[in-house]
Amino acid sequence: LYVIFRNLCLTPDGDAARQPLLSLIAEMCEKCSSISYLLLFFTSSNRRDQNDTAITAYTDLCRMLDISPIQQIVSDLEQCHLDDFVLFAHLIPKDSFLPIVSASLTWETTAQFIFWQLVHAEGVPIDWILQIIPKLQYPKHSEAIAQVYIMLQRMDREPNMGLIRNLLSRTTVDMFTVNCLKLLIKDSDYAGRVAELLSNLIDKLIQSGDLLPIHSKNKRPNQRQSCLSKDSHVAEAFLARPVLQEAFTTARAAEKVAYFA
Repeated sequence: LYVIFRNLCLTPDGDAARQPLLSLIAEMCEKCSSISYLLLFFTSSNRRDQNDTAITAYTDLCRMLDISPIQQIVSDLEQCHLDDFVLFAHLIPKDSFLPIVSASLTWETTAQFIFWQLVHAEGVPIDWILQIIPKLQYPKHSEAIAQVYIMLQRMDREPNMGLIRNLLSRTTVDMFTVNCLKLLIKDSDYAGRVAELLSNLIDKLIQSGDLLPIHSKNKRPNQRQSCLSKDSHVAEAFLARPVLQEAFTTARAAEKVAYFA
């Protein structure tokens, strides 16, 4: 497909080879609905490196299919949303979504509720709001925090380092991060992955010298007790995982945190 799309985009309008390429792609579209949105992605992914011929490739295909470009774009986006949400995120830039989420934090409760219902209805993955997570504060943003909990419970893919890093980068002292991690490790399918990510993160912090000891005045024993007071067996089983125990042992042995133990 890449070769066909590239040849089409590099072939000038007046070239006799352009029409057979368009006919071939149009025929492929009749057999596979993903072809047209893949061409849309191809022509929009590197616009700075493309000429006018490349930009008109999609509109020329629409003409071959006897459909308006607007109708075809709508159809392609609907199909892409069902087939591949990651590719859909590239076609619909997330840059426009994050400002809306950020602005919604100041809306009235009812408006926020309606907004998040739309977000859930569209199946927006939590990856789209990772940059917002460090900014959330309880109880100031209680509505948004509740919706993040729902998104975590409905996750259909393994947690990634971006999620864990953003959760742990919060500076606000509340239970939001802890509650998120507890939701993740309750799922036996995700607990191992979360442990692995935390272990890798601890190792990176040690290697970079960013893992520093916390003075006793900054320790929060009450928060720790609260973390383990409910479902303590889940937390203890999670913390007992070999990969985390190995990371903790390495952390204790590190020069800068040796007196943690």
